[in-house]
Amino acid sequence: MRRNRDFGQVLKAIWQTLSLSGLLAITIWAMTRPSWVLRDNRQVAIEGNSLLSKPVILSRLALAYPQSLLQISPMAIAQTLESYPPIADAKVARRLFPPSLVVQVQERTPVAVAIARLIPNSSTPYSKASVGFLDSRGAWIPFESYPAQVRQRLKPQLKVLGSPETYRAYWSSLYQKIGQSGIEVLEIDCQDPSNLILKTELGTVHLGPYSERLTKQLHVLAQMSPISTQINSRQIDYIDLKNPAAPLVQMYQKETEASPVQNVPTNPKIIKSNLQ
Repeated sequence: MRRNRDFGQVLKAIWQTLSLSGLLAITIWAMTRPSWVLRDNRQVAIEGNSLLSKPVILSRLALAYPQSLLQISPMAIAQTLESYPPIADAKVARRLFPPSLVVQVQERTPVAVAIARLIPNSSTPYSKASVGFLDSRGAWIPFESYPAQVRQRLKPQLKVLGSPETYRAYWSSLYQKIGQSGIEVLEIDCQDPSNLILKTELGTVHLGPYSERLTKQLHVLAQMSPISTQINSRQIDYIDLKNPAAPLVQMYQKETEASPVQNVPTNPKIIKSNLQ
């Protein structure tokens, strides 16, 4: 009985060895089959791109040709693409029939030109570049990340000043609320965390530190649009909305007195200062 059991274990071990050898042989055979080999980048399909051309994305794949499909790591390629600032997300899949590689990308859409001060000895991606782009989520895209022909097409109207570290935490909310306000904002100055400054169609607006009052502040600013028909914008130094319940219009003082503002819904207080 014992001999039979030992013989059975030997047969089992032989069978396992043969199975592993067969699997290895099949794997080697599959990897060396000409039909499952990427011979050039014509077998790579790029999907989802709009700003970036196929050659630009292909240059980021770091693939050597010819190469077996089974030797390619889709995850590694996706991670490489996602390390490229203009690309937010990437998915890579292999197709054996016909042999090809499918790369799906989701690009970041620049919504603002960002101008940041240089930060010495910083490991942040914008430490070596003072100009870049921002997407709606606040991702920093260095200016040189895009080819020259793409940069020429990218002309966001909005400009943002300040280090991204200053406004990253609230950028998404800030950008969304400004977009919903109906107010034309040309520039957002985030250089001073204690005073967020907007350059708008009505003039310069001081908001104080970013807070939950922003929605109210923008609503009050929208109600003040009639002020542009009653006061020359060149006479306005800035609009102070730090307290949206009591808006102030800081004006330059000239030799002649400025005309009083009438019929403005928010009834802002007019303060005159010396013309600089």
